[in-house]
Amino acid sequence: MVASLPMVGTQLGSYRVLSKLGEGGMGSVYVAEHLLLKRKVAVKVLLKELSSDASITRRFMNEARATSQIVHPGIVRIWDFGEHTDGTAYILMELLEGETLRDRIAKRGRFPLDQALAMVKQIAEALGAAHAHRVVHRDLKPENIFLVADPTAPFGVQPKILDFGIAKILDPSVDAPQTRAGSIIGTPLYMSPEQCLATPGVDHRADLYALGGIFFLLLCGRPPFPKSNFGDLLAAHLHEPPPRPSSVTANLPPWIDELVVRLLAKVREERFQSTEEFLDALLAARDSRRIAPNEPTVVGSAAATAAQLAALAPPGAASTPTPRGGGLTPTPPPLMTPAPGDPSATTVDPATPPPSSGPTPPPASDGGDVSATRAHSAEELALPQPHRSRASIPVLLAGAFAGTIVLGLGGFYLVARAHRAGDEPQATATHFFIDSDPPGADVYRDGASVCVTPCRLEDKPRSGEQHWVVAKEGFSEEPLSLPADRDGHARVKLHPENTR
Repeated sequence: MVASLPMVGTQLGSYRVLSKLGEGGMGSVYVAEHLLLKRKVAVKVLLKELSSDASITRRFMNEARATSQIVHPGIVRIWDFGEHTDGTAYILMELLEGETLRDRIAKRGRFPLDQALAMVKQIAEALGAAHAHRVVHRDLKPENIFLVADPTAPFGVQPKILDFGIAKILDPSVDAPQTRAGSIIGTPLYMSPEQCLATPGVDHRADLYALGGIFFLLLCGRPPFPKSNFGDLLAAHLHEPPPRPSSVTANLPPWIDELVVRLLAKVREERFQSTEEFLDALLAARDSRRIAPNEPTVVGSAAATAAQLAALAPPGAASTPTPRGGGLTPTPPPLMTPAPGDPSATTVDPATPPPSSGPTPPPASDGGDVSATRAHSAEELALPQPHRSRASIPVLLAGAFAGTIVLGLGGFYLVARAHRAGDEPQATATHFFIDSDPPGADVYRDGASVCVTPCRLEDKPRSGEQHWVVAKEGFSEEPLSLPADRDGHARVKLHPENTR
């Protein structure tokens, strides 16, 4: 057996180890740099004493194999993996700058509702990408979610899922180590009931249970079952009903509770059956605006809106009834004149002609907003009009008829023009598909790797050209340019070094 070598300063393939980032129970993480491209990466190195255990080494390599299949902005990228000359296993991965979700919660507490919704949506989408490759993480927890700054992501933060070290690959064609019967796999705070029981056949729904725990943490600043004793924690996952987030954080809408409780269902058949189903439910609930009566929205609470509109009503007018059971107070229709012939249109406070005994006095003004003044009849608002003889009535009718035709034609023209404008495609993004021969080459832009071929990139349309460099170890670099104002596709032929 070759003696273990110090990692700093050593060379792993085309990378030289520069410094140590940290260490954990199974290994250490270092910063390394490509000798030619000067690209920095993170190197995860398995402890030497663990590298001698074949089952642990297979699990470690399983992480690299599982993660390298998945190309998604929410999952850490794997560049390479292998064994050092002393037999130590290592993984070269994307170097991230930021903090873990656990550190973020410890520093600032729970997330605001809108940020929590955006964050859980991003995490669910990344999990969905893993599940699409038949990879189950099985150890989703705040320590394995890393938050990096990204101006294109919601609220400028992109979560990335790390550490697929105990991931399960459901594809039988992949040589993945099997879990021993009766062994518990996962982190207790976010472990599904079937993992607590070491049930055979743990599948992607275990990740959905852990996602429910993460969702609860985002909303409440703590896990759903904050037990300090391992046995109590397993018992809680198995038997205690999941708490509702609103029992910890006030003013959360009921549909949030429904989503979290369903994710945390004890029986996996009662959970969402896929990340897609959860995301559909999340978006549908959010868009339905099923918000608690006392919860503020962007424009204020529903009750406040109803109160403001009620203040505009004339004295003695019938108020809008409040629905039974509390729910969202219906918002009165906007103050507008209904379209001619539209039976569904709502007429707003039609004025009543004044009584014959005399003109209706104007409403008292308290100096407030003029919008609080109700609409009056035409007789109340009109200026004195000169007397018209009966002979002028046909002329007036003819003029009104001609004006109606002109206005109708003008309206038709504006509507048709608006429809034509709406039908014109508005390019919001350009897409580029880049391939190489051979595949597996890095695509660089401004000195940073953006993807590995074959891959698809997206950018905002602009004039000029997009420029990249396609590089693969052992081959000469090839420049690539495509027009930046439209979609493009390119296949780059790479030539072995010293053969051109």
